[in-house]
Amino acid sequence: RGDRLMIWTASMMYYPWGDTYYRPYWRLGIGGTEIDYPLDSGSRNDEDLWTIPIGIGIKYPVRHWLAARAEFTDELGLGNTGVNTQHNFTLTFALEWRFGAKPKSYWPWNPSRHVW
Repeated sequence: RGDRLMIWTASMMYYPWGDTYYRPYWRLGIGGTEIDYPLDSGSRNDEDLWTIPIGIGIKYPVRHWLAARAEFTDELGLGNTGVNTQHNFTLTFALEWRFGAKPKSYWPWNPSRHVW
């Protein structure tokens, strides 16, 4: 059986510039990290850690149904009895494919304006 590092998280993203063409964002969430590795004694250490993803990124619209995204995140795994606190840095490049109709932006001064 091999070593294992599994990270799962759920995050919320905040877009401080709203509906701009380039949309920077902050990401914060909660999740877990599972670590399994062998010890010098021949036994294995299997630990579960609470994880807090903290990241920044930017989103760019390629088409009205497709957006490109890049983000840098620190998956902060809070240590416990057998494992120290872990910092797992990730650099992610992604494409978001949007299904359905284009959402409207409901601003009081221009209710027909569309969100990209």
